[in-house]
Amino acid sequence: MEQVLQLAVVVFAALATGALMVNWIGLARAMSRLSRSSYVEFHQATNHTFNPYMPIVVVGSILGGIVLAIVSAGIHSLSGTLAIAGSVCYVAVVSIALDQQTDCALVSREPTP
Repeated sequence: MEQVLQLAVVVFAALATGALMVNWIGLARAMSRLSRSSYVEFHQATNHTFNPYMPIVVVGSILGGIVLAIVSAGIHSLSGTLAIAGSVCYVAVVSIALDQQTDCALVSREPTP
């Protein structure tokens, strides 16, 4: 049963990390070349595309890492510490993403010259 949990956590973490890397490598660089209004429109469209998928895999990665740390060798083991560290990193990703959502909403309300 523990191996199934480990596999599920790794799959969720891989999906979340892969999507975040695609966003960083491809989409973010493309969006940086757009005008302000095009950037906001494109950002909102990608948010709608990623919306049903990303919250599930990121929250699954956070909770899975915590559960895995507790269930497997324990929080004080190396694997437990790494699982908790991974969960903390995903929490940081969520906080950065929410901060960028706020910034994007503020930019979309600014009058265009």
